[in-house]
This record gives sequence, C-alpha cells and structure tokens, in this order.
Amino acid sequence: MNTSRFLPFLALSVWHLPVDGQNISLLANVNDFPQTGYSDVWGYVDKKGLEYAVLGARSGTAIYSLANPRAPKLAAFVPGANSIWRDMKSHGEYIYAVADQGADGILAIDMSKAPDTITWVRL
Repeated sequence: MNTSRFLPFLALSVWHLPVDGQNISLLANVNDFPQTGYSDVWGYVDKKGLEYAVLGARSGTAIYSLANPRAPKLAAFVPGANSIWRDMKSHGEYIYAVADQGADGILAIDMSKAPDTITWVRL
C-alpha cells in the first residue's frame, strides 16, 4: 500500500471527527463597533485571575473585562489603522497586536496594572 497517498486522507478524516463532551454556552454578545466589525479574538488572564477578551476590530483593538461574563465591560480601546484583519497574542503581562494594513507596527499593551490602568505603546 502506498502510505504517501493514505496519510493525508487519514489526517483529513480525523480532523473532521466530531468532538464530544464540549460544554459551550453563549453568555453575552458585544457590538460596540458595529460599523467596523471584528476579525479576531484572543483571551488574557491577569495575575489576579480576571479574564479578558481581546477583540481585533477594523478600527483598533478592544479589551473587554469578563469580571461578569454575562455583561462584558469595555476596559480599553486602542485605535489603529483601518484594517480588515488584526491579530493579537499575549505573553506574560503584555498583549501584542498587529494589523495587515497601515503602518502601526506592533502594538504592545501593558496589562500589569489592569483592570485599573491599561497602557500601550507602538513598537
């Protein structure tokens, strides 16, 4: 049997298997930037255990406090170049964001004093 033809088929078959045991419920929906829409979402947990949702909007990066997951609160919004795609990742006490358009470069968001103070700088 030619395994080079069989392995991709097997990988695709496994990839499409349903995942049982997921317990996911929609608790809230935000729409603070309906004119721009959203392109990506990332999660962040601060040193106190408070969770945040970080959304890439066409017009910037939105950070929502999930202290009450049923009522997310906009904690910070960092305006940016108008872009159809904004991607965010976190490392340590920072969230980094980039956009596919404009000349914003890398956005570094300092979450070390959150939720009281959220600051940022463009690198």
